[in-house]
Amino acid sequence: TVGKTATTFAPDDKTTREEMALFLTRLLKKATVGPGGNTEYVTGSSGAKEIKSNDTDHNFSDLTGVTLYESLTAVKNIWNLGVTEDSTATTYEPQSDMTRKAMAIMMANALSHTNARPAGLVLQASTYRVGGTPTVTFSATHRTTGFLPVSGTPVDTFRFTHVITAAPVRFASTGLCSGTEATTVGSTKCTVDVADPTTNASGNLADFSASLPAYSKVDFWAWTATVGTAYDNDLHATGASKITIETTAGS
Repeated sequence: TVGKTATTFAPDDKTTREEMALFLTRLLKKATVGPGGNTEYVTGSSGAKEIKSNDTDHNFSDLTGVTLYESLTAVKNIWNLGVTEDSTATTYEPQSDMTRKAMAIMMANALSHTNARPAGLVLQASTYRVGGTPTVTFSATHRTTGFLPVSGTPVDTFRFTHVITAAPVRFASTGLCSGTEATTVGSTKCTVDVADPTTNASGNLADFSASLPAYSKVDFWAWTATVGTAYDNDLHATGASKITIETTAGS
């Protein structure tokens, strides 16, 4: 923010949704981009980039009262970045006060474009429930308890596909992998080895993808340990990051 006016901050005033769009847009332009974050050139077609969208389309029918050009651009920007709390809504209500719920949703959506991530090793997907036979993108990040990037972490990833007609199990009674398989970037299944990818200086693993069939439910794991260690669910489940992707009919 640069103030309510050029010379006042108005600390006791409530924040409108128009102002929130401005705050988030300005914040994102200063933030470091993270996995899956959208960036565009600051100006022109070369040089430095910042987190924003250059698209100008939107769903909203009530922006005619927004007279400040920067505000209008900001609302369009956060809609195209997927920051607004309802991407299908046809009104933005720019002059209404922000609710705490809407603010929390929009802040979380905005931060997903940045390099801010939870502590520990965390696996995230571009979608968790989708129709058809999608290709899903995954990112893994490693942060300290103080949320600082951890570089050089070897990360093993593996998956398990649920089935109805048979009874495979993820892990044997010993805790070792049984019905699982390596991902596209996993080297030796369920083992941290020298061929596994490592986190970069920003604490991020290079994105990888997986193709999933329709009507499927697939679990994915990311974990780390000393090179040469085999995954034992009795020992490593607490520190591992597990997510589930479900696909349905349609596209």
